[in-house]
Amino acid sequence: MTKSKCNIILITIDALRRDRLGCYGSPYSTSPNIDRLAEGSLLFENAYTIGFGTDPIHTSIFTGLLPQSHGIIHHGPHVTRGEVEDFLLVKNHFLPNILQEVGYRTFAVDLLGRWHRTGFDHYSGYLANVLQKGRNEIYRRLRERRLLHKLLPYSISRFFFDSMSEYNSAATAVQHAKGKISGTRQPFFLFLHFWDTHTPYDPPSQYVSIFKDVATEHNTQMDVVLNNIPDARFKRYMTGCAYGTKDSDEMVHRYLGSIRYVDDQIGNLLSYLESMELLDNTLLILAADHGEHLGEHGVYFEHHTVFNEILRVPLILRFPDGKQGRIKALCQLTDITPTILDYLDIKRDFVMDGRSVMPLIEADDTNTLIERDIFFGRTGESTGTEDRNGIIKGQYKYTLGSEESRKCRRCGFIHHEREELFELENDPLELHNVAGMQPDKTKELKMSLTRFLEESRKTMERRRIRAKIRSPKTSGEI
Repeated sequence: MTKSKCNIILITIDALRRDRLGCYGSPYSTSPNIDRLAEGSLLFENAYTIGFGTDPIHTSIFTGLLPQSHGIIHHGPHVTRGEVEDFLLVKNHFLPNILQEVGYRTFAVDLLGRWHRTGFDHYSGYLANVLQKGRNEIYRRLRERRLLHKLLPYSISRFFFDSMSEYNSAATAVQHAKGKISGTRQPFFLFLHFWDTHTPYDPPSQYVSIFKDVATEHNTQMDVVLNNIPDARFKRYMTGCAYGTKDSDEMVHRYLGSIRYVDDQIGNLLSYLESMELLDNTLLILAADHGEHLGEHGVYFEHHTVFNEILRVPLILRFPDGKQGRIKALCQLTDITPTILDYLDIKRDFVMDGRSVMPLIEADDTNTLIERDIFFGRTGESTGTEDRNGIIKGQYKYTLGSEESRKCRRCGFIHHEREELFELENDPLELHNVAGMQPDKTKELKMSLTRFLEESRKTMERRRIRAKIRSPKTSGEI
């Protein structure tokens, strides 16, 4: 199979910390299969997400556009009908659609649904089943238990989580994926999204026991962590997640166990691809949509800041020709779609924010640092935190938030100063804000960020106006 007809598999792992994988330096035995995959692949050491939640991040992956360009800036139930209508109105180019047009069968195994279904021949999503099962089970318990009102937060949380585990565990996802691609004669595109590494971190118990002796510097009693959460709804959610744990280290053990569980299922998929003689004809991409806080900066088991525990993500590309190495250049998840199209020699007449990384891959020196700006941000309305945008340029990272929303509405903490500048090379943990000590660099990056946001706003408005002229009656399903 030539590269123009090779299969494409894209795996995203929710809330996966890059530094908890062996290939990225983790001391824990979390990822033997991913590590073996990385040995025969290209590993990107400085890959960044776009900072928003899972919905806008995956929309960015499939369009090569930042949220400011494609229009989906909120996540989950906070996504507005207007956002979806604008997204559909301006006719963003979606990777599965593009691949369909050149003869690919397209499959997805995921829970996201809604506009994420665009362009897939088969989309296996279980969220409706989960919600229906949860409603039925909660109603039954309400009838049977007179004192359920005292247990309701836990009951709702656990039954939703149990349903999630039953319907969309990594093992189930891989089973469905194998069923989809089995016997497919056309080249295929398969998208797999694993949720197991998202809270509540509930893998089979044998995976948790592997890490029972791991101790962290941020260990805190869970009642202290929970009592620091002012938002009642989020506190109920986290109480359900943390049920049965006495301290945060026990939650970390569950998180690490979840990674190992997903890793085993990825090993299962890789073995299947090898047995079917598909692996060597496949471009396989593995990434996380974002990271996770495990106590750093006072945040536990969440991903609502723009520190690098969240923004810096694993990105591994395994090419059919077996090219290997580690690439230090800055890149972003928006680069995935343009890279796939470039590799397959698929021409496009539309603009993307992302860039193909093929020039980096084909360069003689993969350590080359190509100058580029990485933009990121998040919207507090959808995360209960704050509005904050930022830019990474070389070793400098600048972020700017709003004064009125600095206090996190979930944790009650102030995670960020209004204006921050970090020198990542000297301060990788982002502990020392040097904005006041380097006013010229701060001003330079603030101007670049402000210009980007304003240009993005104007570009999106122009696209919206042009689209409305072409198609005055456009609406979409949220």
